[in-house]
Amino acid sequence: TGRLDSLGIAVKEVAQVGSVIGRSFTSLLVSRGLDCDADSLEPRLDQLVQSELVYKQGNGANAVYTFKHVLVQDTIYASLFQKHKRIFHRRIAEALEREETVASEPDVLAWHFTEADESLKAITYWSRAGEAAIARSAMTEARRQFEHGENLINKLSKGRASLTSQDSATLDSLELELLGGLGATLWALEGSSDQSLVTLCERVLDLASKQGRPDREFDAHLALTNHYYVAGRITQAESHIRPCLSLAESSQDSDQLVSAHRIMGELAFYLGDLDCAIEHLGRAIEHYHVERQSALVLKLGDDPGILARPYLALSLWLKGEIGNAFKQCNEGIAEAEKFGHEYTLTQANFDT
Repeated sequence: TGRLDSLGIAVKEVAQVGSVIGRSFTSLLVSRGLDCDADSLEPRLDQLVQSELVYKQGNGANAVYTFKHVLVQDTIYASLFQKHKRIFHRRIAEALEREETVASEPDVLAWHFTEADESLKAITYWSRAGEAAIARSAMTEARRQFEHGENLINKLSKGRASLTSQDSATLDSLELELLGGLGATLWALEGSSDQSLVTLCERVLDLASKQGRPDREFDAHLALTNHYYVAGRITQAESHIRPCLSLAESSQDSDQLVSAHRIMGELAFYLGDLDCAIEHLGRAIEHYHVERQSALVLKLGDDPGILARPYLALSLWLKGEIGNAFKQCNEGIAEAEKFGHEYTLTQANFDT
């Protein structure tokens, strides 16, 4: 830092704030970090450029300054006292909140708020970053973002006694939302048989019950149903799908009704109760709305309305209703082909 020190405190301070922002930065964002006018920074930024510690691209307000090497940035960042790091990270995060970064780069905001020790806000943005990654099918990245948030939740939970009642309630609400996203990534990456899903879902059930969130209770029970279903533990799967069906009937949510009746029908099929299977699978199809396909696939990974038909066909076949069974097979495949979701189509063909 000898060369930087020789430029004077004012120039050093600009470089330090730039290092907090990242490898590249703008005069406007530095001014937000220093809480000063951007125009007043031009002479100091010019000195940094002349020192060859940073390079400049563009002119005026659109100019972007980049550290010569990441090690230069790291060294300057390390020269800051922790107290000043927190202040600058907070100011920069708050400035970015007022810009488009909220939607386009929630992970950047999450990192700045984490370093600013603004944990509740950081958790919010780690969750948003995870959700954005899921939308891109970047499940490994999503898991990493959610786990950053989870680490902050665990840290705050250890000191819960020092939180206000409002902050404690906010923490529980944030945890419930974050665990929903984390569960989706675990499901995709590790499979429904992963044991950590059980622990996560049991925590979700506890939080959802306390917060009056039947929608989250439904999701957790459904995940636990599938966990035990895949393991062949049908009785335990039944103990979770029944609350699912009860919650779905209370809410009259068509997506929940389709999912609950589909699984109830499949479990009944494996238990040999064909009449019960036919009843529930038929009701799943009855509640199914084709315009909800994309939302269901995004949430569940397959289309429960279409995939209720193969099990209904099998049940009808075993009951001797061969013609109706073929009808259900053909309709399921036709719907899957029309929808164009490869996994659902493969499932529909395989199951029939």
